[in-house]
Amino acid sequence: MPSKLVILISGNGSNLQAIIDAVAAGVLADTIIALVVSNRKDAYGLERARKANIPTLYHNLVPYGKAHPSADPSTKYSPAARAAYDADLAEKVLAVNPDLVVCAGW
Repeated sequence: MPSKLVILISGNGSNLQAIIDAVAAGVLADTIIALVVSNRKDAYGLERARKANIPTLYHNLVPYGKAHPSADPSTKYSPAARAAYDADLAEKVLAVNPDLVVCAGW
């Protein structure tokens, strides 16, 4: 059974592209990229993943900040917002049942 990767990106996706290329070339034998996640809607890495027919997910922190406002004006996001965001992200990643989570610019 192939190893499943979930790759977390934030921008251009050049590291992601290197992994996509390595999988396609067989350098990463028995490996599939099961999901690419970005915290930026306009991250070009999401387009790279779509072009390679890899499922993508945009997971934005802003709604969590609105749902859990910070009491400290010097902090953009409250600890509760971050905890809720991280928990939801973990749930989405674990739903894919990956063997490895790769932070490629995240």
